[in-house]
Amino acid sequence: MARALGAAEFVVRNFSDQIDSFQNVVTSLRRQIEVMPEEDRRHLEEASAVLRKVRAAAAPPALPVLPVPTVPARRSTDE
Repeated sequence: MARALGAAEFVVRNFSDQIDSFQNVVTSLRRQIEVMPEEDRRHLEEASAVLRKVRAAAAPPALPVLPVPTVPARRSTDE
């Protein structure tokens, strides 16, 4: 998307680096799960399933309403 919008190369590189970092985290977590004892892995999978169900059932959070300050109108200099 950034390339399609003509973003500077450093912006595109930043996004690519972030994606690579997240992929490294996912790979590391998957390796850690693979070496877990079977019972621990089963408990983790059960907890993950429960969390997915809870998230799916939860209503989407309402967007916060940001306060908009009132700025007094400028008086004209001819008054």
